Amino acid sequence: MKKLYPHINITLVLANLLLFVTGCATMKTLLHRDVEELFRGADAAGGGVMTAEECNGLPLPVRRYLEYSGVIGKARIQTVRLKQTGHFRTKADQPWFPIKAIQFIRPDDIGFVWLGKITPFPLFTISAKDKFLNGEGNMLVKLLSIKTIADAKGPEVDQGELLRYLSEAVWYPSAFLSANVEWEAVDEHSAKPRFNIMGIPLMEYSILTMKAG
Repeated sequence: MKKLYPHINITLVLANLLLFVTGCATMKTLLHRDVEELFRGADAAGGGVMTAEECNGLPLPVRRYLEYSGVIGKARIQTVRLKQTGHFRTKADQPWFPIKAIQFIRPDDIGFVWLGKITPFPLFTISAKDKFLNGEGNMLVKLLSIKTIADAKGPEVDQGELLRYLSEAVWYPSAFLSANVEWEAVDEHSAKPRFNIMGIPLMEYSILTMKAG
């Protein structure tokens, strides 16, 4: 019987498919391990209810934002799970590629784990795992979930991941009351958050807050 596609090596295709599936499983295994560590003790910690009294010592912009967000009188957010879909590109002159991602966040302990997958072509993926865990940041990027393209670590990465956490904290405003965050008023409409986590040098960033009313 004549082969329909004589130029295709079935063994090679199956081998590549096996590598792809194995690689995906490896990235998911790393994700599950990090998420388990991230959420360890979250239930035992207990969220409690956010009260207006807790906001009394905060700068006016932060206090005003927490009131505006509607979290006062509600349970603290202990764990967050987000799903994301969209398009991604690394440079302005490059085409957009579809991306799907999932993110897990621990607001009270200041940490997150994010896993995204870009699919430029069918069966061709680039996976990226971004995290801030136990005071350390890491960006791991793999081709086909197998070959490592980037594995960034170090103080600059730590600070970058912490800045990402801060910029996304509007999704879980109770994080602004974390014991690891100190707030300093700048003026009526802005304040500086400071962090001191797991030995990371004290960092501060300016952040503008909403004006209610």
